[in-house]
Amino acid sequence: MKVEYITPFVTGSIFVIEEILGLTPERGQLTARPELFTSQQINILCAISGEIEGQVIYGMNSGTARKLAGKLRGKQFSDITAEADVAIAEVGQRLSDSSLKLLAAEGFPTEMSSQTIIKGANIRMSKIETPTLVIPILIDGIGEIEIYVSLRVAKDSAA
Repeated sequence: MKVEYITPFVTGSIFVIEEILGLTPERGQLTARPELFTSQQINILCAISGEIEGQVIYGMNSGTARKLAGKLRGKQFSDITAEADVAIAEVGQRLSDSSLKLLAAEGFPTEMSSQTIIKGANIRMSKIETPTLVIPILIDGIGEIEIYVSLRVAKDSAA
């Protein structure tokens, strides 16, 4: 996977988190996986299409999800409610929008064709056979969001 595919997700995510939470997150150590797999409890799955295709997951544990939703809604959540789901989905939408704009600026116009919240740990995604890079984003007082990026040149775009 090209670094040009990864950098927009790091930069875009940090920008959005700073903008909506007023906090400066830190990027953790990148890791690679042979397939798209998340061990997180709350996941926002985004299907990406265009000149490059694949999937991106924004994953977090339930504690991080509750704190994130609470910060956005100005209240505490003791559970992941429908209102918390909406807040988490909004974050996923904003993270994706920002990242895809930066990806287009790098010369890879894409769009998000769907976004789904998936709850439950140890979820494997095998729609495409593409290695995955995992980017941890650490947010002080909130927790960690892991960004799983699994992208490749679209078959229609391959020369």
